[in-house]
Amino acid sequence: MQKLNSLQGLRFLGFLLIFLNHAGWLLWPTKYFDYGARGVEIFFVLSGYLIAYNYRNAEFAYDLKSSFLYMLSKAKKFYFLHLLTFLIVLFHMERHGFKYPSGLSGFIRDVFLNITLLKSWYDPAKFTFNGVTWFLSCILFIYLCVPFIIHFFRCKKWGGTAVFSFLILLLLKMAFDTFGYKMGMNPWPGVFGWYCNPAYRLFDFLLGYTGFLVLEKTNLNVSSWQISVIQCVTLVFYFAACHLFDKQWVPAPFILLTLVLIFAFTLPGGIFNAIFGNRVLTHLGNISFELYIVHQVNINLMNHTLLKWTGNNHLLVFFMLLVISWLMAEFFSLNPIKRFITKSIYKSKIFI
Repeated sequence: MQKLNSLQGLRFLGFLLIFLNHAGWLLWPTKYFDYGARGVEIFFVLSGYLIAYNYRNAEFAYDLKSSFLYMLSKAKKFYFLHLLTFLIVLFHMERHGFKYPSGLSGFIRDVFLNITLLKSWYDPAKFTFNGVTWFLSCILFIYLCVPFIIHFFRCKKWGGTAVFSFLILLLLKMAFDTFGYKMGMNPWPGVFGWYCNPAYRLFDFLLGYTGFLVLEKTNLNVSSWQISVIQCVTLVFYFAACHLFDKQWVPAPFILLTLVLIFAFTLPGGIFNAIFGNRVLTHLGNISFELYIVHQVNINLMNHTLLKWTGNNHLLVFFMLLVISWLMAEFFSLNPIKRFITKSIYKSKIFI
């Protein structure tokens, strides 16, 4: 099976967009556009695309117990780092005498939802403590659904299932986006939120999954330089659309653009193979999950100290925060560290 290294480079690009969203205030007085939303979309759609690429023909047990165990095996890879960042934020809050906005009951509720990775299901808790970990609630729910998704599409004999499913999912996504983002409709105000809800984000993943099934047999019989042109034009158009239509479009058109961008990155022989598929960006893509989990804690807890140390040099602090996040991600992605966590910590009485 062909290795799609360039997609790991794209994964790192998605992280950079998120980092710019959270630390961009160091560079510009206002956001250039909502980098974070687009980066998160890349994560979800790319996850669906790669799961379909790797496992579309795999034999998966799809009962509830097997799905739960699959989800648990994935959660073990990031739960320790999630818990560590949660405790760091908790310690920081206690040290600075922070009064919780929603009182003691709200504090206990949000601690529970963070520890159990359920906070995205309850909208007021979605950005509590390490705010970016709302993503973990969504990806955990997606992992629970993955075996069923793989089985469903593997067992369908009708050739148009993928196309039909993709179109239905896109129409539903557009409808939900219109109701939620344009009309402001909320089925459960004060509890439900569109942006972070795992059931809603499942649509992004499914569009990536079915998008691969629709596109997998597409073969562009063109030269390498033509592929390079297609890739560059697609990337430029993607960023231009994000800039021009950020406030006009609902998320669904950006999901379509993300899928086109992913497909362009997979075209063999183009310039993106060299730029985004090189060893450095491929490695950074491989540790992008760790980068994602640690980066906002670093930004929130270190920016004041670093600005003071550097004489309020915003540009330098921006790069320092990026490098610190990178070093932390490198540390927690080291195989000895991973083995220690999975073989020592998870087997200790703390996690029994």
